[in-house]
Amino acid sequence: MNMKRIYFLNKLVCILLLLILLFGLLHSPDAVSDDNNDVILTINSNFELLEFSTDNGSYINADSIDIDLPSATWQVEDIELNFTNFKFNREIKTIEDNPVGSKTIEKKGNLLKYGLGVQIKISDPTIIYGVQIYGKNESTENLPIYLQINGYENLTNSPNSDIYGSPILLDMPKSSNPSWYEQNFSSPIPLQEGNYYLTIDGSSIGNSPQSKYLWYYNNEDPIYPDLYSASYISGSWTEINQSAPFLYKLNQEVNASFFPQEINMTAQIDGNEYGISDLNQKGKGYLKRSNLNYHPNENKLKIKVKNNKTEALSFNVTYSVDINNVLIAPGSVNIHTNSENEWLITPEIIKVSNNHTIKFYYPKSWFEINAFKNGLNITSDLINNKSNNFILFPNNIIENDANWEIKALSLNTGLDIKADKTEFEIGKELQFSIQQPKPGNYTFKLFNPLGFEKYNITKEIPPETNIFSYEIPSTAIDGNYTAYIFWYNQTDAAVETQIFHIIPSLTPSPSSQDSPIFFIITIALIGGSVVGVGGYTAYKKVGSNKRNNLKLILEKCSDIMNLEYVIVLDVKSGIDVFSLSFGKKEVDATLISGFMHALHNFGTEVLDRVKESRTIKVEYKKSIILMNEFVNLRLIIIMKENPSKNFLYSIESLAYDIYNKYGKLLDRFQGNLQEFRGIKDLVEKHLNVSFIYPLTIQVPKKMKLTQNEKEMVQKALKFMEESNFNYFYALYLLPDNECSPKDYETILDLIDKGIFRPIEEE
Repeated sequence: MNMKRIYFLNKLVCILLLLILLFGLLHSPDAVSDDNNDVILTINSNFELLEFSTDNGSYINADSIDIDLPSATWQVEDIELNFTNFKFNREIKTIEDNPVGSKTIEKKGNLLKYGLGVQIKISDPTIIYGVQIYGKNESTENLPIYLQINGYENLTNSPNSDIYGSPILLDMPKSSNPSWYEQNFSSPIPLQEGNYYLTIDGSSIGNSPQSKYLWYYNNEDPIYPDLYSASYISGSWTEINQSAPFLYKLNQEVNASFFPQEINMTAQIDGNEYGISDLNQKGKGYLKRSNLNYHPNENKLKIKVKNNKTEALSFNVTYSVDINNVLIAPGSVNIHTNSENEWLITPEIIKVSNNHTIKFYYPKSWFEINAFKNGLNITSDLINNKSNNFILFPNNIIENDANWEIKALSLNTGLDIKADKTEFEIGKELQFSIQQPKPGNYTFKLFNPLGFEKYNITKEIPPETNIFSYEIPSTAIDGNYTAYIFWYNQTDAAVETQIFHIIPSLTPSPSSQDSPIFFIITIALIGGSVVGVGGYTAYKKVGSNKRNNLKLILEKCSDIMNLEYVIVLDVKSGIDVFSLSFGKKEVDATLISGFMHALHNFGTEVLDRVKESRTIKVEYKKSIILMNEFVNLRLIIIMKENPSKNFLYSIESLAYDIYNKYGKLLDRFQGNLQEFRGIKDLVEKHLNVSFIYPLTIQVPKKMKLTQNEKEMVQKALKFMEESNFNYFYALYLLPDNECSPKDYETILDLIDKGIFRPIEEE
């Protein structure tokens, strides 16, 4: 080889090496460094701030209390209620409403039965506006008949001659069926505490055999069994009975004032009834309850006020309610290799009252805590309680539409890397571990000598192992590789570095590698690859794992949305021992099984057997039918569209698990299907079918949710409120009713936590 050519090749090698080095410095996608070689990893996270607010207000002439809350995430802590001017309103009070028999007002020969009455018991001064009676008019002529309130004769428990108010004509038109008839007095009748009689006076029909009125009574378990009733026959009140009152209702208003405790006045909050205390005069009351920790799960606090006198209680009330909320704020930490960790929180604060404060408990390891509003440092306006580690945003600085930031620093707490050796051959496995790992997330990044990131993995310890490894590919270059181990949790972070020396394999390839030409060609190929496509490949590899994971999640979501039917059959008898339906379509499991079995026996050439799978697929009437036969069971899945490859693997795993648990039961199957109900749990384990059941919501009081989970719960609550449904489907929460990987995982997490609860169709 002439000297000129050697000189040219050496120059080419130098240029390519410089290009490789330059490209490595400029195109390391996940490594961020400054002029001091400070490598930084940014981790996004959510932080919790506590909001406190006091709401004051009043209601006039109310019969219940509904207090608006800022949103359904707020919790009620303390409440104070001051009642005034409570009184009883006009109401219809039912005395008896169950008809068993009837008595009549009519003429029978010389026997004149033209009066009926029932006792009225008044426990408090009351105004009577009218009554309703249950009866029937079978008369062929209408002579005047009167309704009135008489006095009460204590010795005989019958009406006396005293009349209260003015009698009124009975308004009861002729009818073939009994009914309620309303009777209104010409003027309200005030009655004091005591006993009275409601009577019908039919004396005018004494000579009219064509008149007949029926008033119904109840002598079987009446509401007020102590009431008396009487009949007026041939000039006197007789047939005086107890526990068989005539049916009537009073249009009344209690005309008295009480202390709250006299009428057992209570306020119902969160299913608990709290007694309202007396104040210095009647018609006034007071209630104060602290530490309720009540989460209504809606944007209203509803309080029902009750008493033992009447349903028609009204009142004026002023209230003060202390509420709190967990505000989820986005934030991040920058973990530095050469300096302190930088924490940033950017809450979105909405002022909901004129007494609103924000409290943030910061970790003890944080220092130099500063707060900013619209870029201005407002730390001096805050209350920093260093003994209890919190800062308080007072009411006077909180305003809407402001940009808020909380910044802090923390020391790098350090990690203990254990590397039994730091030199590895190309093609071998690089391995090290973390001594006494702290619970949290660990990110391992490995950079080659040219500055390229060659490996990146994040895992949580525990439950995952504290051992990290990297398979060094045969194409790797030798030199010093830098490993960065970043650790972080919600409050602290650390980073440690370790240098590993990668050397060529001690079992070299054929001797051609000793040739200068081979070395030059190798370098040229590496350089050409880097210059031509290296940047693109390095960039693409960064997100390949993430894209693959997203694709897998999207496939899982699409597969489960296409699922219509799961059937498990006993191969020997052909009977379906278990089935689940996920749509309106109903199928005959035995017919489908016979159809698939016939095709299977006819010949596998007519079937589409999925590659690398025991599963057989048939397209039939716009459905995809999958069949997997495992020993003595046949698993059939019916779908709307073709499934993904991973779904087929799930089917095979499901069939194996069913056989493993129920195979022996199938061998001795005698028709008892109850033994196979547990297959539903295996279907859920492998296919996550809860995702397509109708769902309800139940949020435990003390469970912490991520921001994504809270937003998903709010979306579900809003849907049910707007649709007036007590359930929802996961599909309704997905954008444009299409699968979204993030939303799919969030919904599954909420199902796992028991917050979204499937309504399983039996």
